[in-house]
Amino acid sequence: MTKIDDGGSAFPGQRLGSDGLPESAAWDGMSLRDWFAGQALAMLADPKCISDSNIVALAAYQVADAMLAARKVEK
Repeated sequence: MTKIDDGGSAFPGQRLGSDGLPESAAWDGMSLRDWFAGQALAMLADPKCISDSNIVALAAYQVADAMLAARKVEK
């Protein structure tokens, strides 16, 4: 089984301590693939277009994967 390219972290961050300095604990946030899929879902979720939620979810991730692939194409 091959690992799906998730594009890395969409919103990585680091928690600041009470002194305003970064703490050692950091979080990755959601993957860029999940972020892209959520954005695509907003466009695809029109009930007039597709009524099967499973198809909409799969289509959202197909769009996300296409967006990740497009980022790799040299200009």
